[in-house]
Amino acid sequence: PTGCSRRSLASNPGVPQKDLGRSVLDMSTYTLGEIATRLGGEIVGDPRKVVGRVGTLDGAGPDDISFLMQSRFLPALRATRAGAVIVPTAHRDATELPRIVCPNPHAYFARVCALLHPLPPDPTGVHSAAMVDAGAHLGRNVSVGPFAVVGAGAVLGDDVVIGPQVCIGAGVTI
Repeated sequence: PTGCSRRSLASNPGVPQKDLGRSVLDMSTYTLGEIATRLGGEIVGDPRKVVGRVGTLDGAGPDDISFLMQSRFLPALRATRAGAVIVPTAHRDATELPRIVCPNPHAYFARVCALLHPLPPDPTGVHSAAMVDAGAHLGRNVSVGPFAVVGAGAVLGDDVVIGPQVCIGAGVTI
């Protein structure tokens, strides 16, 4: 699934995410009820409908979830083989399929994509191509990516992830 980013969408601190008692990385399928519990939205239809992948209206199958963004795609919604869809409030009753109704289906779909297709966790440690000043302090489970620079006196707290080619200046605390 292209265009999905676990970090920018599913782990957005502004998005309410309730603990379902299991790790996102341990799951490959979710019910619509579980998705709505994590991401919000109104379920219309069976909340027990299980989905495991995302897809376009034209390409989705019975185990996939898709989305309707604009009215011009209503014919594709009527013809879709998707098992569930995400629809805007204005099109709440445009289909009989199980669905999640929300204000912005495109953004919601991206968050579902990140939920169903998470990236693997970042490796812990300092990449061999990173440069970390000897005076920097690194907490537990820190990940510093290739070509990243951590300056003198910088403090990286526990579980901090510094991506590739990121520069953390001297004295910065994260």
